[in-house]
Amino acid sequence: MRTVDALARALSVIGKPPVYATLYFAILIPVFPLDAGMTTLAWAILILAPSLVLFYGIRRGVWSNVEVTDLRERRTYMPWTVLCATASSAVALLGNFPFALRLTVLGIALWLLLSTLIGFWWKISLHVGGVTGLMFLSVIVLGAPALALAWMPIAVAWSRLRLRRHDLLQVIGGGALGTICTFGVLFLLGR
Repeated sequence: MRTVDALARALSVIGKPPVYATLYFAILIPVFPLDAGMTTLAWAILILAPSLVLFYGIRRGVWSNVEVTDLRERRTYMPWTVLCATASSAVALLGNFPFALRLTVLGIALWLLLSTLIGFWWKISLHVGGVTGLMFLSVIVLGAPALALAWMPIAVAWSRLRLRRHDLLQVIGGGALGTICTFGVLFLLGR
């Protein structure tokens, strides 16, 4: 049992939106080396900035943990992520970022906005939503080899259930929202 719980905790750490998103952005840099500066800037605004706000808030006692598990705490933290996502989206659009990077930034921004709105009433799984959306983004941006990541949303969903951080509907809701946001932005940008 301890081994199973350790595996669940490890998958949960990998499935944290900042961790998985950082891995995703790190993969983009060698794939699109000419856009490395724009990719790093997008990551810094979209992922690093809200993470620093979170760590500062934890240190000050505003939030209790890095997962922001309490729904009341999410209501005060998630608007920071939306603010950073809005800034990142503006930079991506005004800076004429390449399509793959605009798709990534806008997809994540839409997901954060909708997750925040939903989070005022319901504790949707941010882990599953983020890993699902980024798995689909990986396939769209990087192609068929990224299908090797298809197991990640299921594994992270299992970990969140195993650790009792979410119930089944919260996990399904997170995955559905990540999927809808990714393909919604793809449709809008494709037009």
